[in-house]
Amino acid sequence: MRVAAVTHVRKDDFFLDIWVRYYGRLLGRENLYVMLDGDDWQTEVDLSGVNVSLMEGRSGHRIADNERFIKAHWDLLTALQGQYDFFVRGDCDEIVCVDPQSGRSFHEAIQDAADVGYRYTKGIEVVEVPGETPLDPSKPLMAQRSVGAISKLYVKPNIVSGPTELTIGGHVAVGKPVALSHDLLMLHMANASLRHLEMKVGVRTSEQVGVTFTNHTSGRLSLTRNVAACRDIVPYDDVADKVYTEIGKRGDRGATRPRDLKTYNAIYGHDIENPWENRIMVVSLPDRFDDII
Repeated sequence: MRVAAVTHVRKDDFFLDIWVRYYGRLLGRENLYVMLDGDDWQTEVDLSGVNVSLMEGRSGHRIADNERFIKAHWDLLTALQGQYDFFVRGDCDEIVCVDPQSGRSFHEAIQDAADVGYRYTKGIEVVEVPGETPLDPSKPLMAQRSVGAISKLYVKPNIVSGPTELTIGGHVAVGKPVALSHDLLMLHMANASLRHLEMKVGVRTSEQVGVTFTNHTSGRLSLTRNVAACRDIVPYDDVADKVYTEIGKRGDRGATRPRDLKTYNAIYGHDIENPWENRIMVVSLPDRFDDII
């Protein structure tokens, strides 16, 4: 089976390096495709053996640039169609991996997408909480973090077999039901390093047009504060199956978007509001995740 990984990046060497090293080991560097956003910066990440291209047309407006990212992914997957059976697509701070308890390999788990041509992954926002040390990329990352949040926004169609129409941000496969992978996780690492997050917020807001990035990045910082303030954290394995099942149910908008977790507000009461007005569930992460990245 032929599998490629595709991402885009702008001024984020920290997570680009992690992304390249992780997927390089998993898939081979020759099967990685990195789109660098803009010619006004240069990465210091070792991209030897990686397929690198330049994205042009940056506007500084978050919505317009996200639309450009989606089109760039579509164009690249169209060009590569026939060369690969599946693509792992997403931002460079999104790491798709197999839950170790499945006993399956990465390629075996991806094969589940063959029936419908795509799969949503079980997203977890990994969050740095007080008392944890700054993230050290030279050591296993997940062994350094103990808390995450399950959110419908990061249950995304990260696995596709070819060009797939996606909404802005790649969160939803347009007009398709939420076909959720049983064994594939997506660890969203944006909040896993508070130091890097604060640096990235500074870069994004300094380059923005209007306040489109301010709204998004302030939400990211709020997520860290809210999770840190949460005192009622439940073990991931106690709630994951039920929560992901709820997210995967058909919603009121033609099954194009995972529904929220209002049901779980009533059942568990172990939740907080996130800045985007969607429910999240704060969970402690199991030890078996320690060596994933």
